[in-house]
Amino acid sequence: MIKISETFKKGSYDYQLEQRDGAIALFSMSSNNEKVAYEVHKVRIKTGSVGKIKSLGGNVRVLQQPTREILAGDEDFGSYGWSFQHLDNALVKYNELVSKK
Repeated sequence: MIKISETFKKGSYDYQLEQRDGAIALFSMSSNNEKVAYEVHKVRIKTGSVGKIKSLGGNVRVLQQPTREILAGDEDFGSYGWSFQHLDNALVKYNELVSKK
């Protein structure tokens, strides 16, 4: 299984994993090397799959997606992801989720 990266870039933000306890993760978001926000995520597992793509020329390519961890997408915020401007507020949510597992 592929684990989520501890650092990654999304849009104009750099993300850094600050804390993780099982499936609960707290990331800081930085812009120009300055922390500007925090996100708390319930990490989920997406099962691997195999798909086929047929090109206009008739060639068929097989694509394999391995089982991997995923973070909340935009539509998942409020259920699997939360965004905060201040670390204190993010830690409250993080600790609340950790205590429920």
